[in-house]
Amino acid sequence: MFNGVWLWVFSGLSLLIVAIEGMCGEFDVVGAIMGVGLGAIAWNEFRGRKLLLQYQARATVILGWNQLALLALIVGYASWMIVSSMYAGNPFEDTIQSIPQSRKMLGGLSRLYETLTLLLYGGLIAGSVICQGANSLYYFTRVKFLRAYLAETPDWVVELQRRQAGGKAL
Repeated sequence: MFNGVWLWVFSGLSLLIVAIEGMCGEFDVVGAIMGVGLGAIAWNEFRGRKLLLQYQARATVILGWNQLALLALIVGYASWMIVSSMYAGNPFEDTIQSIPQSRKMLGGLSRLYETLTLLLYGGLIAGSVICQGANSLYYFTRVKFLRAYLAETPDWVVELQRRQAGGKAL
């Protein structure tokens, strides 16, 4: 539930920003892709939760793949930001071109900008590989425990738990 809610919130915020920028005459394709992607992943997270409440073994597989989809979205975004910032040029370059004397002062900032961009988005990639990778591994390894539980537990107990959790009866 936690993951789904926050993914939904970030999806909504991304799409809201895209809409506001669109009204100002600029359409952010990357922001739109992120907003729609996060929304789809949030929807699938809620779907997986619902199936988990119904004690459906496929829920763990759905949630595991959902984490990998989130990982792919984040890695794609961070990679795009690294590449686009490197090819788009340095934000200090215009000043350096117009005021050549500023090269001594801003030249170091140019390298710092590139380094910080790589550290920020590289860190985002590394952190996501660890977090989403661990989450997906967790979900994929839970299927055997859920199947074992369902095999060992009387049907009436599972049915009672489904009803108490708000899951539909099978």
